[in-house]
Amino acid sequence: MKILLLDYGRDLEKEEFIKLISFVSADIISFEERDHKIALQVQDNGDLEQIKFNFNRLMEKYCSPKESEYIYFQHKHSKKQKYYDTHSIYESDRIESFEKGLIGFKKEAVHLFNYFSSIFRTFAIEEHAEERIYPTLLPMEVYKKTGYLKSSPQYAMFCCDVLESMDSISALNELAGHSDVHHVLSEPSLALSPSACFHTYRELENQSLKTSQSLTFTQKVFRNEGRFNWNEFGRLRDYHVREIVFIGDAQYVLNQRNRIMDKVATLMQQLNLSGQIAAASDPFIIPDMQSYKKIQLFEKSKYELRLSTSEEKSLACASFNLHGISFTKAFHIEVENCSRTVTGCIGFGIERWVLAFMCQYGIHYEKWPAMVLESMK
Repeated sequence: MKILLLDYGRDLEKEEFIKLISFVSADIISFEERDHKIALQVQDNGDLEQIKFNFNRLMEKYCSPKESEYIYFQHKHSKKQKYYDTHSIYESDRIESFEKGLIGFKKEAVHLFNYFSSIFRTFAIEEHAEERIYPTLLPMEVYKKTGYLKSSPQYAMFCCDVLESMDSISALNELAGHSDVHHVLSEPSLALSPSACFHTYRELENQSLKTSQSLTFTQKVFRNEGRFNWNEFGRLRDYHVREIVFIGDAQYVLNQRNRIMDKVATLMQQLNLSGQIAAASDPFIIPDMQSYKKIQLFEKSKYELRLSTSEEKSLACASFNLHGISFTKAFHIEVENCSRTVTGCIGFGIERWVLAFMCQYGIHYEKWPAMVLESMK
């Protein structure tokens, strides 16, 4: 094992940058901070010069003077708040941990999941959204058409079939879990989608809609967040999203997004949940995509709800996005009598709402707000 000691850049967005270190090289075993430097532990056969080049290239794009944060809404618990330890929540009998980034819910946590899922569905129905049920698997050609493999390829997770031959089928059990397994697998034609809304654009492809519309559904989302990040509370490889997608003119999409943001702000007040809705940007890993972060922040095309999990930390639990013509252009979607058809979406990460709620109110339902207890009757 070799150690590579590197300097942090000035004005580095360190919290976001650290999450991406695993993508610098597969030869990085681990890392630690040492007196404003970072020490990378590297495999003996790792190319230190290439790793240093990749590290510095990525870091340069995350070095910029921090802009003042635009907060759309903020709520603080009305009383001095006690936060519950994240480790104890994961170790409780309400959570089942299967593997890094994979969790399940039991007992009262199941009720919380269903409670929040129902509320977010109600938000959508109140805004006249039509319901959909989509498959989990996403065709590769649809994935590529979204542009996501260019902007955020680090999240990609693909699905392969076993080759249709008796030799491959017979060898699968022995090879599964080993590097040679790819010899008996086909090229992937399907993916696990990193974003809930992609199936919608495939459904509406090459269509001219009579009016602006909203669609809603619950979808499983899958993301490879990097091997060094799975110990972070709420960092999940596989999770449920209540999605609401808007298609229409810019004013319609903006109004729909903002109305639901206001509903979320009201919910935070009703449940006395500490957190904020603030302008945000996507974690683009490709250096050439970094300029889009500034555009998102300037145009306020993305807001993110972060619920507090401690005095210092918070968890992103929802995003509120305007896409412009990114998807309507790629999928040839238009609305009649609309000169510029755009889309937007809102995604509620249901597992994260449950986890953040437990950080603020604990795992014992006797301490939960009356509004939640009423729903349990």
